[in-house]
Amino acid sequence: MRMNARMWRTFTTNRTWTARRGTADHDAVDQRWQGLGTGRLGRSGLTLLLDSHLHVVSPDGARHPLAPVGLPGDSWATTRPASVDVLAADLVSAGVGGGVLVQAVGAYGYDNSYVVEAAERFDQFVAQVVVDHTSSDRVADLHRWATRGAGGVRLFDIPAADPRWLGVPGFEEVVEVCLDLGLRIACCVLPDGLDDVARVLDLVAGRAPVVLDHCGFVDLDTGGLVTLARLADRGDLVCKVTSHVLAGLVDPAATVARLVAAFGADHVCWGSDHPQHEGSYADKVALVSRAADDLTDDQRAMFLAGTTANLWPELVR
Repeated sequence: MRMNARMWRTFTTNRTWTARRGTADHDAVDQRWQGLGTGRLGRSGLTLLLDSHLHVVSPDGARHPLAPVGLPGDSWATTRPASVDVLAADLVSAGVGGGVLVQAVGAYGYDNSYVVEAAERFDQFVAQVVVDHTSSDRVADLHRWATRGAGGVRLFDIPAADPRWLGVPGFEEVVEVCLDLGLRIACCVLPDGLDDVARVLDLVAGRAPVVLDHCGFVDLDTGGLVTLARLADRGDLVCKVTSHVLAGLVDPAATVARLVAAFGADHVCWGSDHPQHEGSYADKVALVSRAADDLTDDQRAMFLAGTTANLWPELVR
């Protein structure tokens, strides 16, 4: 089932995107996910997981030719590609119920054809697209991909993107169009772009969540958590903890617990970043399961599935 704009507006109207800091229910989670943490596959496993960050690469290079934009690490698209068919099988094997297919800018640039096609073929996936923020057609492109069933848009602001998203005249219109179309917004920025994320939050003004991909690439072991916590009072920011983040931590479980304490369990989610991040899908699931070991059962369920389900309810319908 694909969520249309009316469904999303109704959903966000009925959902309170606040972290509830300073109140007794700061760590409260959606009642639908209460108790899910008790169905363990051992101490470091759950019976339900949802993956908020996956990439796909088509095996048909003629129909979907690679078009990298010169980002660091672009080679993964040729050295360890994964078609949607392979990815679907990986999720089944790992016990993951579904996930978000994030447009791989490093593989296809702004051509979202394959990621949208892949999500159309498999109900357990939803597509998140990227549009060229320098194009005069960017608003029309948002409409086009939304019509094709895309569920979200990624504001991609890594250094190769120049000028930056927020330096483009009319950016406010892009945010309004995303909200009107029901396209959930994610920001992919480096640490020096966190002020820009704050401006996105100001523009959204609590009407919908804003996801921060890879926790903004901050170093969570050396003060990055303090930097992120400054945004925690903006209750509509959701931190996405990916394999890239977890692999670089000294103590992943302790750091995830601190993130949950700062943002609330319903504002932190997991994404594998598979196959861009090296390693098997099973290894990434094992990594995040261990990283959730310091959470309560309900926090764990929210981190591994509930937050993603709240962001993308079509994954569980």
